[in-house]
Amino acid sequence: MAAKKKILRKHRVLVLMHTDLIPPDDIKGLSEHQFLELMSEYDVLLGVRMVGHEGGRLGVVEELAPVRRAFYEF
Repeated sequence: MAAKKKILRKHRVLVLMHTDLIPPDDIKGLSEHQFLELMSEYDVLLGVRMVGHEGGRLGVVEELAPVRRAFYEF
């Protein structure tokens, strides 16, 4: 009997990160040092997108109001 393939629903994932660590859409042109600073955040966004979800990003420091706004807008 063939195993049934489970189809996952596409989700919208808002990734929170420090405002200084928001990676650009295109990492070409970044120095190795610049990329290493942003690598974790970039990898999380890339992973979300690679499994078929929509990944948004939001820079946060201390305030929660931007998170609430982004939640409703995204």
